[in-house]
Amino acid sequence: MTGSITKGESTYGANLLTGTVNLTNKVGTDVVDASGVSIDTSGQLSTSGHLKAGEHAAIQSISGLTGSDKDNYTFADVKGDYKVTKLALTGSIAQGESTYGAALQSGAVSFTNKLGTDVVNANGVNIDTTGKTSNSGHLKAGVHTGIQTLTGLTGADMENYSFEGIKGDYKVNQLAL
Repeated sequence: MTGSITKGESTYGANLLTGTVNLTNKVGTDVVDASGVSIDTSGQLSTSGHLKAGEHAAIQSISGLTGSDKDNYTFADVKGDYKVTKLALTGSIAQGESTYGAALQSGAVSFTNKLGTDVVNANGVNIDTTGKTSNSGHLKAGVHTGIQTLTGLTGADMENYSFEGIKGDYKVNQLAL
């Protein structure tokens, strides 16, 4: 039997959604259809056991045939690709705090939707002081909303995630004279 399976697609961590089977060389009015589609995830799982983000070639296959004429056909070569899009991380950065003139200390980053045992961590926080510095070049005293931003990810499972908009405030205490 020849045919194809449309590309299956899901977001990292979600249930895998198989493509649709199209069988192209049935003889006449034979009654035969695919009984299902299986996805071979072997060797392609993350630490938490999910199919890794990315394009996976020919990992979908027909799991069997149904219909009164099924015994007249084989189906081993009907395959389909699969795409897993990255999961957008959500989280926050705790308020960083320092005294005016001291080195800036970023807050701790926490993720709210990291999956299971996945190994993914923050790889830095940027503190944007643009337009907020004194004449001596130090961040002015006060609370600065949303000036801390996540700069990157690290860890064995980082390629399964995207991030944007993870921010935090920063507080500069006045320096006692």
